[in-house]
Amino acid sequence: EKKSYEKYLLKDGYNLALRDGNGDSFITIAAVPAFEKTYKAKVKFFIKPSQEYLMKIFDIKDYFVVEDFKIKTTYPMNINETNFPKKGDIWFVHVRYNKETLKKEGPKCFNNFKEEILNLLNLPLNTKLSLPANKLEISEELNKKINFYNSLDKTILFIPEANSVVAGDLK
Repeated sequence: EKKSYEKYLLKDGYNLALRDGNGDSFITIAAVPAFEKTYKAKVKFFIKPSQEYLMKIFDIKDYFVVEDFKIKTTYPMNINETNFPKKGDIWFVHVRYNKETLKKEGPKCFNNFKEEILNLLNLPLNTKLSLPANKLEISEELNKKINFYNSLDKTILFIPEANSVVAGDLK
């Protein structure tokens, strides 16, 4: 039985699924230029609709939006079959989808996402992450709201999905 996404897979490249939070996905996307250079192959992303803005700010053209990106309903397995992406197959970039990493690291594996993502992609921990190529476009209405408090260049915006940081962590 063919899976719905198979016709969109790169056969001679890596297909990385970004199913988790936008922060984790941001780090993964920022590491991919080093990954492509190291492994001499292109990467295609499979993303949630809410992550399409990441493709735009990083100027990524090769991606596929999975409308219903629920692991258990979209994919029959929720664990990667290999510990490293395999060309031509889809691979979820997160420690929770990697049996060996999760077994070895246990609960502490969620403490440093940058380090864990670089480990998953088999890149050195000192890998330089790339920066977005484009600025995020915001509406004039949102810009006015932000400027009420401070100018945008002196403001940090937290996205609603950033629920791994609790108020006490900011003190």
